[in-house]
Formats: sequence, C-alpha cells, structure tokens
Amino acid sequence: MVPGGAGVPQVGTSEAFIDAVALAADTSYYFKAAAVSNNGVPTAYAALSTATLASQPSGFYFSDPAPGSVRLNWADGGNPYPGTLYRVAVSTAPDPLNPGLAAVSVYETTDLYAAPASLAPNTTYYFKVAAVNRRGQVTDYSSAQSTSTLAAQPSGFVFSGTTQDHIQFNWNDAGNGPN
Repeated sequence: MVPGGAGVPQVGTSEAFIDAVALAADTSYYFKAAAVSNNGVPTAYAALSTATLASQPSGFYFSDPAPGSVRLNWADGGNPYPGTLYRVAVSTAPDPLNPGLAAVSVYETTDLYAAPASLAPNTTYYFKVAAVNRRGQVTDYSSAQSTSTLAAQPSGFVFSGTTQDHIQFNWNDAGNGPN
C-alpha cells in the first residue's frame, strides 16, 4: 500500500474490508484482494486503485502587489508538491463562489500560488482556494482571503484656469477610481 510498491504489506482477514491508515494526502494507492478456500487454495487476485483526498491548503499570505496584479501564496497542507492541482476563485465580491453580479475568474495551478494579472488598480479582491486530488475530487474551499491591488500612478498632468489668485491642477486618475 506504499506508493511505488515499496514495503507492500499482506493482510489476512476474515472481514470483507481492511482499513489502511496513516496514508499520504493526494496519493494513489493500489490494492489487490483474493479469497482463500478452506483448503488454503487462493483465488485469482482482483486489483483496484484509488487516491486519498487532498488536504485543504493553508498558511495564506499575499506578496508582490502591483497596480494590476497581486500574488496569493499558500502552504501545501501535506499534499505532494509538485503534483496537486489547486483551484482558485477570484472576485471583487466578498464570496467569489457566490459573486452576485460581480465577475469571478477561476484559475487552476499546480504551483503553491496564484498571480492573476489584468486586475483593476486600487481594488479589493477576494480569493478562495481548494485542492483537487488525482481523481478530480475537490476539497472545501478556504475562507476568503482579501487584499487590494496598488493604485496606478496618475498621468496627464496639466494646469488650467490659471489666474492671479487661482490655479487648477488636473490629472488622469489612471483607473484608480474615486477612492
């Protein structure tokens, strides 16, 4: 029951099951079973494989903020790295899985981070992350992690309405919005 066939135990039981415990997350395991008659003659083996569920990612933190991007990092939670697939939902809605009218983007990665680009500057984004095991089974999503992208540098500076006692200084908000 150890990956790669190393250290394969044989178990005799009169039950119609065995409990394999202390297995690694998101790992494929292979099993064979045969019946043995009262005369000690075994049947042919039947073989089957499956994978354990992935563990939920944890230890979230943000890095590399920019006006149009940000990076969410996480720990593997005991999942094989590389190898485990992670699904990341990102939205301006506080719950990316129930965004209402807000847009949501879903990314898949085998890295321990997501760095979506083309985000709006000076905007709060919410991220939820789940792990997907080798059989496509998805863990629960994490609680929402949030941060804001940096503001973009304004441009288009001009003066207008200059008089003896007044100057108006104007610029383009660079997509930062009214905040």
